Amino acid sequence: MKRMWTLLKKDIWTSFTDKTILLMAFTPAILAMIFRMVYFDPWMLILTTGLFNIVLVPLTDFPLLLVEEKERDTLSLLSRSGVTLAQFAAAKAVACLVVGELMAVVVFLIAGADMSLLPEYLLIHLAGVTALLPWGFLTGVYAKDQNSVNVYAAISVVAVYVAPVFSYWNVAFGRVAEFLPTGILGVVLKKIQPMEGFMDVSLAWGSAVCVIWFLAGLAVLLVIRKKRAFFPALETGTQHI
Repeated sequence: MKRMWTLLKKDIWTSFTDKTILLMAFTPAILAMIFRMVYFDPWMLILTTGLFNIVLVPLTDFPLLLVEEKERDTLSLLSRSGVTLAQFAAAKAVACLVVGELMAVVVFLIAGADMSLLPEYLLIHLAGVTALLPWGFLTGVYAKDQNSVNVYAAISVVAVYVAPVFSYWNVAFGRVAEFLPTGILGVVLKKIQPMEGFMDVSLAWGSAVCVIWFLAGLAVLLVIRKKRAFFPALETGTQHI
């Protein structure tokens, strides 16, 4: 537990000191402030920037933290210190969740939505981010450096971000969004401003979709794990995952 706590503190610190990770973490908040200057619409701000935060945290920030260790060539040192793959991944995932929830609060405050919805919004945000963590881990496994993370992540970010946002203009995108983990945001959006037919997702359905995406991601990682090590420099010399 002490080792895990040490790793977590290090990863949270890295999230606020690494320039690339810091920029990605604050991008939704920066965009929210810019959009707020143009127009005041809490519903639209949450749809665009709040959703963007749900997507960036697991698909960009998380793999950036993973790859940062590759670039600094510290994986072998962690291995010699007895850090397991599970501890390595869990610490970075929790760090991303903590920073992501913090940024979610910032975006929510900038958007100016009803504060009574903040607790539910944070839970929805947490569910969406968690569902995508295994897919972000996959990017971290294959990316060689932070530049390649941004290239790989762009594809996955667009895949789960575009449908919910464009569903505002096209109902067909809304139907697609219902099967994406980001679609669960509709649970909060319809309480901010009810809109008939727009991302009409119930909490039960949205939660089920998030669980399915999370388990599907774990299944893909399990298949890959049988063929290769995720981080060879870390896993060499450690007996437990």
